[in-house]
Amino acid sequence: MVAITETPSKAYQTTVARSLDELAEWGEAYQDLLDTQGAYGIFYTHGWLRAMWPVYSQRPSSLHFVGVWQGGSLLAMAPFQVLHKGPIQAWRRVLSFLGTHIFYLANPWPDVLVRDRTQRQPCIDAVAAYLSASAGHTWDTLDLNHGIQSSANTDLLMHALPEANFTEHLSSSAQIMLIDGYESYHASLSRNSRSQIKRQRRRLEDERKAVFHSSTTISKARWQAIRDMHSERQARLCKKGQAERYSLFNNDAESGALLNAMNWAESRGVARHYWLDIDDKPAAFCLGVQTKETYIYYFVGMGPAAEAYSGGSLLLAELIGKEARSGTKLIDLLQGINRTKLRFANQQRSLYQCSYESPHLNSQWRNAWVGTARRLARRPDSARAGQERQTLDD
Repeated sequence: MVAITETPSKAYQTTVARSLDELAEWGEAYQDLLDTQGAYGIFYTHGWLRAMWPVYSQRPSSLHFVGVWQGGSLLAMAPFQVLHKGPIQAWRRVLSFLGTHIFYLANPWPDVLVRDRTQRQPCIDAVAAYLSASAGHTWDTLDLNHGIQSSANTDLLMHALPEANFTEHLSSSAQIMLIDGYESYHASLSRNSRSQIKRQRRRLEDERKAVFHSSTTISKARWQAIRDMHSERQARLCKKGQAERYSLFNNDAESGALLNAMNWAESRGVARHYWLDIDDKPAAFCLGVQTKETYIYYFVGMGPAAEAYSGGSLLLAELIGKEARSGTKLIDLLQGINRTKLRFANQQRSLYQCSYESPHLNSQWRNAWVGTARRLARRPDSARAGQERQTLDD
C-alpha cells in the first residue's frame, strides 16, 4: 500500500512492508536509517528480525512496517505488526508495536525510528496520516504497548492522534548509567548494598569454588546447562506444590529464536555473555549484546546453587564492573522491575500504552462484538468464564 501525505513545503510518501522479504526490498536506505538509531537499531536489523519472527508471529499476524520516504531517503519507520484475531473476536485486526504482545523476548525498543530530528514532526504527522487513512481497511484497533514515554516522538504522537487514549503503563524499564565511570557509580550505591554484595561474594568464595567469567559464544554444553536450570526450577516448584512458571524452554519456537538471535549477535561481533560457575558448573548467566557503548541485559537466569548466595546480584555486580571498565556507558536492564534491578539501577524509563478503536463501520461492529463477549465472560453465572476470557485474549 502507498499513501501520499502533503506538508506545507514537502511531500512525504509512506510505504508498507508486510513481510521480511518486502522489508529487504528497502535496500540500503533501511540500514542507513538503523545506523542513526544508536544501540537499539540492532533490534530491527534483518538478522535479528529473522531470528525473532517465529516468536513474534506465534499468534496469527503479519509484519506492518510503515516507512516515511522523501525521494530515495527513508526518513522514518514505524515498526508495527497486525495481529489477526480469530472468529470469536470477529476476525478483528489489532495494530501493535512489533513484538510487544509477548512476555518473554519482547521487543526491547518499540518506538518510531526517525532519522533526522529536524524532520521529526512531519515524519510523525505522516505516520499519523497513514494510520487515519488505513483505519478500518488495515486495522480495527490500535494497541501500542510498552512505548517509551520519554521518547521525543511520544508528545508528537499524542498531538497527532488526539482521539487515542494514552496512559502510563504499569511496567517500566531500568537502566544503569555509567557516564562518570565505575568508581562514581559504585560510590552512589547505598552503603548497605555495597556491604551485602561484598559479604555474599566472600561467603560464596569461602564455601564453594566460584568463577566469574564472560564469553562471546554459547557452547552446546552451556546451552544445555541453561535448559537444565529452567527444568530444575519447574521440578522444585512442583515438589513444593506450587504451579509451574512459564518457561520459554517449554516452547521450541521461543528457545530456538533466543539461540538463533544470540548466534547472529555472535556472528556480528556484538554478543557478550556473563557466567557464574560454581564447582565447575554453570550456576547463573546473563546472555547479552554490547554495541555502541551500550550493554543489553537480555536474558538471565540462575540455578539453586547460585540462589543460595544471591548469585543473580553477584553476577550483575561483576558485569557492571567489567562493562564500565571496558567503556560501556549504559547498561539497559530492559522491561520489568525486580529487587535485583532496583538495587543496581540509577534510572528508570516510564512506558506508555495507547489504545484507539477505528471509527470505520466495519471496525465498529467487530470491536462491539468483542466488548459484548468480554462483558458476558465476566458474568459470575458463567461457568466457563475463565475459559472464555482466555479464548478472547487469543
